[in-house]
Amino acid sequence: MPDPVHSYGTVLKRGDGATPEIFTTIPKVFDFGDSPVAEPGKLDVRNADSADFTVEYIADWREPPEITFQCYWDSTDPTQTAIIADSVADPPTKHNYRKVYSNAKVRQFYAYPVVKEGADLKGALTLSVKLVCSGGSTLT
Repeated sequence: MPDPVHSYGTVLKRGDGATPEIFTTIPKVFDFGDSPVAEPGKLDVRNADSADFTVEYIADWREPPEITFQCYWDSTDPTQTAIIADSVADPPTKHNYRKVYSNAKVRQFYAYPVVKEGADLKGALTLSVKLVCSGGSTLT
């Protein structure tokens, strides 16, 4: 059985939208949220013939989750600045993102960011970013 994969060395990258697309590492990320795996919804199909007066379901549209990450804010970093600009655009700008794990596996997804700035008076300035995924993701 393979060993578990250590999270240290995992990086998050943002695509530039060009062809071919170039992905740049988002610096100073210190907390990753869930991976963007679309979960199936459920559609209630209860009817007069449902056995034992029990609700029946069938699979419905998949709902991709919103994933989060936090990073220490570097106001001079062009990638962090671009993510903030994507967030405040009207409508927010979507980009391809890649989560590159320490075992070289890559999950790619398409999302727009929602950014919040934060500060703990005893710590460094941070950005809390929620990536709102659109569509599914791939793992290669």
